[in-house]
Amino acid sequence: MGKAQVSVEVLLIIGFALIALVPILLLLRNQSSVIGEQQGVLEADLAAQRIAENADIVASMGNNATIQTKLLLPSSVQSIKIGETHPREIVFTLLTSRGTVEIVKTTNANVTGTLDIRGGGNYVVKITSISTTSPLVSVTIS
Repeated sequence: MGKAQVSVEVLLIIGFALIALVPILLLLRNQSSVIGEQQGVLEADLAAQRIAENADIVASMGNNATIQTKLLLPSSVQSIKIGETHPREIVFTLLTSRGTVEIVKTTNANVTGTLDIRGGGNYVVKITSISTTSPLVSVTIS
């Protein structure tokens, strides 16, 4: 067996190995992006739940009660609507590879406010009871 034949055989083996690895690598890359999106949806769900729970706590404490809480928001969050679609709803809108996803959490108190986010990251949110007659809670970024 000559050296040239051995070299060709080694190149063929390497070629077949690469042909087998490319689809596996593409599948892994696709799965990692899906997992990242799922993590973003879970982070947004947790943030919306935290706002809703703290709004209920503040409303039960009475006028001028305030809670500050930290939120981790994913970069896929497009908008946060607080009391815009319904007075007791907090709606997070996320953009994923499968389209737009909305996360909706409800509160016992009416909520209002704006969370002007500039991409993902950590935010400190101030939740304040602002009404003496009916429970109304304001949510803003500190």
